[in-house]
Amino acid sequence: MKKWLCRGALSPTAFANRRALTVLRPWLLDPCLYCINRRSVAGAVAVGLALMWLPLPVQTLLASAFAIQLRVNLPLSASLVWITNPLTIPPMYYAAYCVGASLTGIRMEPTERWTDMLWQVDTVWVPMMVGCAALAAVCAGLGYVGTHVVWRARILRRLAARRARARRAHARRRASARSGALGVH
Repeated sequence: MKKWLCRGALSPTAFANRRALTVLRPWLLDPCLYCINRRSVAGAVAVGLALMWLPLPVQTLLASAFAIQLRVNLPLSASLVWITNPLTIPPMYYAAYCVGASLTGIRMEPTERWTDMLWQVDTVWVPMMVGCAALAAVCAGLGYVGTHVVWRARILRRLAARRARARRAHARRRASARSGALGVH
């Protein structure tokens, strides 16, 4: 997993030395922001998945600020907010509205004309924001726990493979020692 995450990543100094980021250089050179370990990646996934539900155009900046504050993987948290893009925004925010409407009990009256729908924005706003908050909490929690589970499963699988290789090597050495003791070559 580490190799996959490191592929194509900028070095921290190359990233911090960009002209637009000179003001933030002291914070961007913190090595914890680029660590690829279970805690850092899980925290970055939680930050990115939570902030992708914000209906604001500054999601990347907020994710970066939270990553710096929480000292989690900055590139990962900033890139995960881009799950919300022009193709995914309509279904995501419709789902947020549906969840929020079921939680608040506020529903928009169906209309056939767009002009009538524009007047109902205040009716849509509250359920959508409640739904965004609820889905942000759920996605962040599932992302955090899911990252820990997947990371641990990969470690256990590698450990089991290492033990199996060690057992096979030990069995080969014992077989070789037995055949040498019997005089069989």
